[in-house]
Amino acid sequence: MGCCSHSDSLNDLADGRRRSCTDILCLVLFIGSMTVLIVLASVAVSRDPHLLTDLIYPTDSYGNNCGRPGTATASMPKVFYPTLDADISSQLQYVATGMWWMFNPTKLCATACPSGFSLGSPVFYGGASYPVSTNTTAVGAWYSFKTQDVVNRCFPQDTSSSVINTELCSIPSCTNSSLNTTLGGTVSCYSVASQPDAQNVWEMCAVGTSDSVCTAQRAACELAVTQERVDTFVPTAQSSETETYTREFASWVELVVGAFASILDSEGYSVILVMGFALPVALGWTWALLLWLLAGTFVILAILLLVAIEITLCIWLAFQAGWFDSTSIDLTSVFNSSLTQTASDDLKTWYSVCAVVAIILTLWHIIGLVLARTAIIRLIAILRETSKVHKKMVLILLWPIFSVILQALIFTGGLLAFYFMVYSYVGRDDIDNWVGLAICALEVLGVLWALQTVKAVFWTTMSAAIAIWYVKDSASGGFGGGCGRLCACTGRIWGKHLGSMCFGALIITFFKALRLTANLLTYTLRDRIKSNFLLYLLFKCVNCFLWCIEKTVEYISYWGFVFVAVHGTSFCRSCFDAFGFQVKYLSQSVVNKSVQIVLKLIMKISITIGCTLIAFFYLDGRTQFKAQYDPLWVSIVVFFSSYIVASAFTLVFDVSIDTIYLCAFEDMERVKANSGAQLYMSDSLRKAFGIDKAEEEAGAAGKVAAERRKQRAAKVESESNQE
Repeated sequence: MGCCSHSDSLNDLADGRRRSCTDILCLVLFIGSMTVLIVLASVAVSRDPHLLTDLIYPTDSYGNNCGRPGTATASMPKVFYPTLDADISSQLQYVATGMWWMFNPTKLCATACPSGFSLGSPVFYGGASYPVSTNTTAVGAWYSFKTQDVVNRCFPQDTSSSVINTELCSIPSCTNSSLNTTLGGTVSCYSVASQPDAQNVWEMCAVGTSDSVCTAQRAACELAVTQERVDTFVPTAQSSETETYTREFASWVELVVGAFASILDSEGYSVILVMGFALPVALGWTWALLLWLLAGTFVILAILLLVAIEITLCIWLAFQAGWFDSTSIDLTSVFNSSLTQTASDDLKTWYSVCAVVAIILTLWHIIGLVLARTAIIRLIAILRETSKVHKKMVLILLWPIFSVILQALIFTGGLLAFYFMVYSYVGRDDIDNWVGLAICALEVLGVLWALQTVKAVFWTTMSAAIAIWYVKDSASGGFGGGCGRLCACTGRIWGKHLGSMCFGALIITFFKALRLTANLLTYTLRDRIKSNFLLYLLFKCVNCFLWCIEKTVEYISYWGFVFVAVHGTSFCRSCFDAFGFQVKYLSQSVVNKSVQIVLKLIMKISITIGCTLIAFFYLDGRTQFKAQYDPLWVSIVVFFSSYIVASAFTLVFDVSIDTIYLCAFEDMERVKANSGAQLYMSDSLRKAFGIDKAEEEAGAAGKVAAERRKQRAAKVESESNQE
């Protein structure tokens, strides 16, 4: 089943024909599991076909699908909520506790979304004439809200109102005789109901006033104001008190609709494309260039920043433990007082323990970094090599984005399948409830497994492409797209090692599901946990332990994927080899991972925050756009899109360092074991690893040894001649 598959050397890396398939049994299990889940989802749809119909055609409260052909409501494709305020009031226990899935408002079908209330042509919705599938009568209502059409759902947006703007003038006064004479007797005093003491106001440009007179009135007025009066028409059955919740809901709908409108605006989505995608890619390339030019500077800065963070954490824990209570040290002028305050007495012991552990780890880390000077030099050279990868394979930077798209499709399909399964298998009389819950849980696990498999495949594909680059192109320069190599490596991973990807993804999924279950249990028992400190501490420790285990398994698994890409071995063997490799070169691994974490954080923050701020300030300066929309919503989209691109770049950064790290050390060990073996390292790596110096020393030592051998041979020959 591939457990003892052939281990390729670097010489055979580019030839995938010599590889055998790995972990076939796990691939069969994966295909079988996905098939079972698809069948269960299909059965769920067939058991309740109305679920799919309800997604396409919205339902009302009387068994109708609005707009469904061949039904009594075929001509009414919209659904709205005529008594939303009363429904929220009667089901406030669900709304207040956030259980929106339990909220069941009254719904009616309509030919079009209500556009507000009109005195001239009021529209009555529902009532005895409304088609129902039972003997009941539908709810009837005069609806007074404007609504917004969102996928055939009419959400309340605002109350129907009429805005009247009246132009008024306060200076000069309406009693000014010369003013009235100048304007031909068109000035008359105007009564303002809200300010009855205002006796000097007159109306400009009243109805029926000619344009020339209107222009003259505006020119003669020194202090002009505009009176805005809003007339709202609310049927007596729907008082202003009962519509409170609807108004609040309408404000949220208006906010969401405005956000989508700003995103779909031509200027909005243009900024998203430029600032959210093009600019992050350019900044990613800029980072690659900076790492090539200033790799040493960034590595030293990252190490100093990491040490500074660790020392700050130690000081904070010491303050919380109360170690500085008896001293005169006062850091409140430098730090916020909440950061330097002492914890309560029952927590001081725990903070003391954490402070001691943190200090020990920090000292160990600092000493290790000082002793690992050679590892730091090698890491700097490896960082420079990663920029060469980006130059030779330009498309590798965009490769993880395809992974994100595929994962989004899988997640969407899994979410729909979960929706069908919950309604078809849970709470049914013909199926035990625990069976239905188990099916839904298996569906969640299946989706998580598929998502992790996709991530593993793309990671291993990039690792294989980088390993081939190391063997074939690391010593040469030039630019290239890398599409052919990435596609070839994708075919190799799918054709030879998909089982190993499924195996590793299954293990990662198991531990993620275990931690998810612990978090769910913690949330369910949150009230009881908060009231018991020991129970609270126990759950915190368990969650921390599971998090550490999950991250450790994930770390070793992804290193195992690198070994699968380079050697073509099964997942188990690759993980054992990866663990042995990490232990053998522990100092280099610690230095690499420490610097990687800090550099990735800096890259993500700089790219994401930079693009977001540029987008916000640009739109904030566009008067026309700002007058209609809030620039914040487009900036939020730019934030997430630029974060995805930045994450894609740092993912390539991660896999590049790990793969080059593995190839370089194996290359070096292979040459040490066999002096005649070919060395694939570039000149910069050879210098960082000290191979050129070692060869020079070995060559000098060889010359001395040869000279000594010649002298001994001459001496022996001389002695023989004398005899």
